[in-house]
Amino acid sequence: MWIGLNDGWLSIVKNYNDDETLLVRARKLTHLTNVFPKCDYFKDSLADYPYRAFIPREEVGEAVKNRLKETGYTNFKGSVKDKQLKALYSEMWSLVAYTFVNDR
Repeated sequence: MWIGLNDGWLSIVKNYNDDETLLVRARKLTHLTNVFPKCDYFKDSLADYPYRAFIPREEVGEAVKNRLKETGYTNFKGSVKDKQLKALYSEMWSLVAYTFVNDR
């Protein structure tokens, strides 16, 4: 699952060794620690998402739920401060807009 937040982009997948935890991955360390500041992360320099942490499923769910409850912006892209992340979301917005243009 990809989660796009205004302060991070995360990839969240199953932990093959433990059904109670998920592997939360990020390409930038701050994207991981903005959401999970106390996580015990590690770095896999050979991976596409090098910053990783095993986090309990409940904690991941609570973090996402809290972000939803705290949403206070009316324009998502406008709430993004990180220039690289904002550029990514702008590209994604365009791609999605043009991909589904005939579905309106």
